[in-house]
Amino acid sequence: MKASLSYVTVSELNNYLKDLVYNDIFLRQLWVKGEISNYKLHSSGHIYFTLKDENGIVRCVFFRNKQRNNAINLHDGQNVFVRGSISIYEKLSCYQLYVEEVQLDGIGDLYQAFHQLKEKLQRQGLFEESRKKPLPYFPRRVAVVTSLSGAALKDFLKTLERRLPLLYILIVPVAVQGREAPAQIREALEWINKKGTFDVVVLTRGGGSLEEIWPFNTEEVALAIYNMNVPVISAIGHETDFTISDFVADIRASTPTAAAEIIAPSREEIKQLLCQMQDSLVRIKKNRVTLFRALLDKYNPLHFYSYLSERIRREKQYLDEFEERLEQAIYTRLRWKNNTLSSIKQQLENLDPKAILNRGFIYALDTNNRLVTSIEGANKGKRLQLVMKDGKLIARVEEKIRKEKKDGRDDRTTEPKF
Repeated sequence: MKASLSYVTVSELNNYLKDLVYNDIFLRQLWVKGEISNYKLHSSGHIYFTLKDENGIVRCVFFRNKQRNNAINLHDGQNVFVRGSISIYEKLSCYQLYVEEVQLDGIGDLYQAFHQLKEKLQRQGLFEESRKKPLPYFPRRVAVVTSLSGAALKDFLKTLERRLPLLYILIVPVAVQGREAPAQIREALEWINKKGTFDVVVLTRGGGSLEEIWPFNTEEVALAIYNMNVPVISAIGHETDFTISDFVADIRASTPTAAAEIIAPSREEIKQLLCQMQDSLVRIKKNRVTLFRALLDKYNPLHFYSYLSERIRREKQYLDEFEERLEQAIYTRLRWKNNTLSSIKQQLENLDPKAILNRGFIYALDTNNRLVTSIEGANKGKRLQLVMKDGKLIARVEEKIRKEKKDGRDDRTTEPKF
């Protein structure tokens, strides 16, 4: 007969260890330094997170009633000092740090790296709104870059199937956490960009700690998104999670489900759009009917005759007005020409020798009827004809008298007598 075994149950073992830990003065009240990750605010108000350093982690619980004096807005990536006590959580057979106070110890390395990269890319213009591409209202082909095993893909596909089931969706599987994830995401985006057959690209994964979603905070993924020729929707984590990919992408969706809702309009939205299009078509149809009716009325025999009569009346009036303007122009032109002829006539009359004679002047002709214009052409004793307005006089030159010189004496020429 076998001797009876001496044993304890799992619960008894956990309780025993819990008592050992509780009675240890060092573990009842201590400060622990580390970086917050896996931060989660429960609906009950309790906060759960992991405190880590380079070589280990410890689970922490911050009950709601202990948070009254805590003014720090906790989040992943913070380096903190945590005061609390260690105890055993029997259900999971693990120890936890029950937090009573938290003090900041600066920003964690990942959180600091996130802000440094964000500032760098912002200076380079990767976040500019002017370069962001608009989404098509009804995309036909959608590429989804995500993990096949994640809940994000299921939520995304379920929402699309409900809202717009006719979409063509290509899933490009990649790692969404870990060291290989950034390179896989970049290569997937480059392949989609080179393919050039998609209307929208969705980059998505579910929530997680800062470390888990870190691939979406890398520069190579940000540059790949920036170089895309089609719109990119970034749907990483939960509504409160923000990544570098969110800032570079053309649109940021708070969740994978929200990304699907952005891509596919709801049935109500489609119905409203169709109603608007129907109203627009009816309005266009009415306008065209009105236009054609007006044309038919215009070319109706009765209306056409009236139209021609009115047109003839207008043309006749135009011809009358044109005739008046033409007569006025001819009259003005003739009057100007008449004035010009009168002026020329007056000038000719002034130059007419008869007019000069009428004013009391005479002129002399020699016996050959040549005009004598100088005393040099008329010697003493020469016969001259003096022409006047009413006839001629025959005269003989008795003496030649030249013009007075400056000294006032006449320059008389007297022919010598023999």
